[in-house]
Order: sequence, then C-alpha cells, then structure tokens
Amino acid sequence: MSMPKVLIIDDEAAVRNAISKALKNEGYKIIFAEDGQQGIELMETEKPILVFLDLKMPVMDGIAVLEKVRPQHDDPYSIVIITAHGDDKDIQKCYKLGAANFLRKPLSMTEICSLAKSCVDKKNIERELAQHRDNLEALVAQKTAKIKEQMKELKDKSKTLNSANMSLRILIKQLSDAQNEERTANLPNLKELVLPNKEQLEAILSSPSERSYIENIMLNLNRVTSTFSKKLSQMNYGLSPKEIQVADLIRIGLSNKESALQMNVTKSTVEFHRDNLRKKMGLKHKKKNLRAFILALDATFQEKANA
Repeated sequence: MSMPKVLIIDDEAAVRNAISKALKNEGYKIIFAEDGQQGIELMETEKPILVFLDLKMPVMDGIAVLEKVRPQHDDPYSIVIITAHGDDKDIQKCYKLGAANFLRKPLSMTEICSLAKSCVDKKNIERELAQHRDNLEALVAQKTAKIKEQMKELKDKSKTLNSANMSLRILIKQLSDAQNEERTANLPNLKELVLPNKEQLEAILSSPSERSYIENIMLNLNRVTSTFSKKLSQMNYGLSPKEIQVADLIRIGLSNKESALQMNVTKSTVEFHRDNLRKKMGLKHKKKNLRAFILALDATFQEKANA
C-alpha cells in the first residue's frame, strides 16, 4: 500500500520544516510548494490526501487557491489552513470556500499530528463508504436486471399458456359443436378449420405428454367435424379459407384480438377479413351485427340438418 501524500503549501521554509518534522515518523510522504500556483499544480499531479495551506503568501495566497480549486466535501483531499492570530474574518471565508480545518501559528507538533491523522482517517472512511456505495449500486443494478429478466420470462410463459388455453378452448368448442351435427369424414373441412389450431398448439406444446393430448383431440375430431365451415363454403358468398376461418371464430365468440392470436396474424388482418365478410354477405351498408348474422346462418344450417 502506498504512503499517503501530504502537501505543504507555504512560502516560509521554517513552517514547511516544522510540519515535515512533526509528520516524518507518521508514515506520510511529504511534498512542498512555496506558493499557491505551484501548490495547485502539485495537487493535480501528486494527488495528496491532505494539504496544509498558508493563508498569507506572495504570488497566490491561500484564499486565491481555495477560489481556484473550489474544494468539495467529496474531494479526495482535505485542506487545512495555516494562519496567524487576527485572521478570523479570513478564516470564516476559508470555511465557506471549502477548507476543512485550520492551524494557528506558532504551530504545535502534537496538534499537527493529531489534525493530520483526523483528516486522513476521515478521507479514508469517506473513500471506503464511496466504494461500498458503488458496490451496492452495482449489486442493486445487477439484481434489478435479473428481476426484470425473470419477470419477462414469466410474462412470456403466461402469454404462451394463455395462447395454449385459448387454442384448446376452441378445439373443445368445435368438438362439442361437431357432436351435435351430422357425422362426416370431410377432411378438407378439417384442414381448413381445425388444423391451424392444431399446428399452433404443436408449436407451443413440445413435451411428449402434451403432444399426446393434441393427437387424442385430433383422433376425435377426425371422427366428427363441424359442418358450419363446410356449409358456409357452399354458400354463394365466394369466401376464402381465411374468411371462413374468421367467420367460425366470430361464431364461437372470439374478439378481433383473440382471433388474431389464434390465426397468428395481426389484429388489422382480422379486421380486413371481417370487412370482406360484411361486403360478401351484403352487410356493408346495413346496421346489422356480423356475429348475429353468422349465428343466424348457423341456426339455419342446424335446422336443415335436423329436419
């Protein structure tokens, strides 16, 4: 560990020697400056932890030095003013400019050593506290980043589970609808309506047990299929497969946002398909609810199937 540096700025050799003599056995490295300008230069290059600064000097006095460096409480050094009796007004000004303490002439060796130790210990404690504060801030930043990452993971998992639950709900609803309609082996209808949900579930659920649930659902759906999409496709509306899929999601009761999630498209894409449905179904300029119209169609299909 390097020796702490003490800078003595005083134009009197006797004062410099007295302070140096008092501190020579205290473990300090002593540096001298004969005026304020030289002292400022040494403060910048030598980085002392303690500065003894004479108040009255030629070239640049102690007050001018303080006005130049403007010491702050968190600076790595303390400044002790050396003064004579009768300089009380100047001492008050020095305190306001950032001086930490003062010594009156004639100097006492005991007071010099005691004051030096007190100032150096204080700066060492401040330095340690600053280091602990920096370490704590770094630790807090690290923990905060980890918490944010964990929250993002939880949010992503929650979104994945919500998407999976919605897909399962739609498949179960379609199975329930199909059980109340005529049995058919219409695989094209199955591909248009159900397979998009199956493919989305396969992308989300990857474990063997989860995949087995999908396969069991598909085995049942291969035996019974909803006739709504098939019968809607047979109407003279000229609907595309995507428009038929959107119509079925509207029939089930999904919102535009939920439909977009199921189809893996944007909400605006779903709204585009809804607008096309209104156009092709002749509802564009009519004050009629699209879902009400689709539910009425579904009811008509079921009545004809039961007739």
